[in-house]
Amino acid sequence: MARLNLNQLKIHVVLLGFMGTGKTHSGQILSNMMNVPCYDTDKIIVSRTGMNINDIFKHYGENYFRDQETDILTKLVNEKSPCIITTGGGIVIREHNWYVMDKNSVTFSLLASPKTIYDRLKYDETRPLLNTNDKFLKIKQLLINRLEYYEKGDHLIWTDKLTPQEVANQIYSKLYSNGYMYRSDLNGC
Repeated sequence: MARLNLNQLKIHVVLLGFMGTGKTHSGQILSNMMNVPCYDTDKIIVSRTGMNINDIFKHYGENYFRDQETDILTKLVNEKSPCIITTGGGIVIREHNWYVMDKNSVTFSLLASPKTIYDRLKYDETRPLLNTNDKFLKIKQLLINRLEYYEKGDHLIWTDKLTPQEVANQIYSKLYSNGYMYRSDLNGC
């Protein structure tokens, strides 16, 4: 695919979904494909606080973390130049975040089955909400609680059998076919 100019994306692209669905990796690939910046809310929080996510949860709690997410999301969506924003899996549970995203972005919810998520994350110790004896059960419980929020996304993509490149390609196609990008692919125009 041809690389696009920065101004060809009309609106911010927000990737939502449960942990392990491929938001960060697919977002980076999409960013490279479209030549627009990609911002990861989790990475920004880690940079801002100087702490990893496990320590943030341990010392300050989940609400503090969610407050940081909301603040970062709000600032990014209010930027004039469109970008890709990858989010933490729980950003969808705050109604205010939906208000912010609905103002100036298109949302893509990346979905996967509990088994796929478990297979992708079973050895990952960096997810504070999964630091439990039964990760699979916790994944199922969290997904049950969050699925209604993920389904609110403008576009849903099941990632179980897709590579991050294939996910990025699907997002790109949906952006183009739904008018979220300027139609000119001519160099210099």
